[in-house]
Amino acid sequence: MRFQLILTLVISAVVVGGCAGPAANLAAPARAPLVVPTSAPTVVGFVTATPEPANAQPPAPAMAPDVATATVPAATEIPVAPVAPDSRLVGTFSGILPAADAIGRVVTLDLALDGTAIMTTQFIGKGNPVVESGTWVGDGDKAVVTFTQIDGQPQDNRITWTLQGSTLVTTEYDQAQYGSTGLPLTRVGTGDIVETNFGGVSFSFDSALAQSAQGQFLPAAPVQQAPALGGGAPERIQFLFNDQPPSEFFDPTKPQVYVYPVQELKALDPGVAEGVASLEKILADRTIPPDQDIFVMPLVPSSQVFHTQTRLLDFVNGSGVGFITYYAQDVAPLRSSQAFWTFQGITLDGRYYVSAFWNIGTPALPEDREVSGAEYDAFAKAYERYINDIVTTVSSLPPAAFNPNLSLLENMVRSLNVTPIFPTPTPAPTAPTPTPQAAADAETAKIL
Repeated sequence: MRFQLILTLVISAVVVGGCAGPAANLAAPARAPLVVPTSAPTVVGFVTATPEPANAQPPAPAMAPDVATATVPAATEIPVAPVAPDSRLVGTFSGILPAADAIGRVVTLDLALDGTAIMTTQFIGKGNPVVESGTWVGDGDKAVVTFTQIDGQPQDNRITWTLQGSTLVTTEYDQAQYGSTGLPLTRVGTGDIVETNFGGVSFSFDSALAQSAQGQFLPAAPVQQAPALGGGAPERIQFLFNDQPPSEFFDPTKPQVYVYPVQELKALDPGVAEGVASLEKILADRTIPPDQDIFVMPLVPSSQVFHTQTRLLDFVNGSGVGFITYYAQDVAPLRSSQAFWTFQGITLDGRYYVSAFWNIGTPALPEDREVSGAEYDAFAKAYERYINDIVTTVSSLPPAAFNPNLSLLENMVRSLNVTPIFPTPTPAPTAPTPTPQAAADAETAKIL
């Protein structure tokens, strides 16, 4: 990770990703456009497996003669029953819960249609996740789960959850292990998909993110000699959510989606052209250099401190990069409310640039604080380590550790289909062609 902040940092006029190589040629699509259903794709990481029949007997282990063997633990009795195809219990549930010796723990439970169950517990900042697997049966609104393995070792952990609205509430469990509050988990997404379409751009998203989206054309804005080019931009399409009123200045923590024509974007400024070219190279190489800033449009009038949770994501007719990032103007403690998730992409034909923004939260980000005097001097000296520690922690977290769940945001951009139709500009009025007599009169007037 390359950090560009120094103690004397001032507001940058233009923030661009740093790859000065020539623009990649994306005119020839690297793949055919994706064919996707009208709803958003399922949650990434959903795992299913086919359980063995209840009467299946494990094969006897091969034994060498005269060799002592360890006692094999008895198999846990597993309840096996078919899961109703329309069961409301099937799906992924998660929660960010307190922990005694960590910032918190992220619990994700997958209840699969084939009767298998997987629960993953990630203690924030505490190494690898704990994975428990087993089976489950449905009893009305109750999910009776038996976890028979933990990190590949036998166990017998039985938990009953009851679905109340969109939340699984633990009703039968080991309170000595999970405390009086148990493991309340909320469904990832509602399953209700909202679709939007404006100006030839369409996408869909789970209603857990928003209830609606509104598209509009924004006219071209002139480039100014000011930070972030003074908001200079070509004609573009903007989507806002939940009837959010437009703001005078760009705020990357507000949910929004933009579509720009690439050639007009590059013509704005050499720095912007260089930034777009750097993203084109990332998408052509399918590689994201960890020590390189990732270009973001609209421009942010400060410096990119870090990017993490970085993933290459394909949408219907293009590709891009989704990541969590943070911008600052000086060396100071991170303000968690200013971190945001963004997606920066380009269509397969190289003609259109797509960007999306969303506010993001997680307990892994430190609480806001102020430092001054001698404390600030010490903080500034350790600033790089401070940022590295944040990035290390945040990068290790699963999608469920964030609010909103990263899977919902990534599924939204995967559904993008970008074939914009910008309004035809009205030609400027021109003076009428003079008649021969009018031209002669004009020449006579000049002589006089």
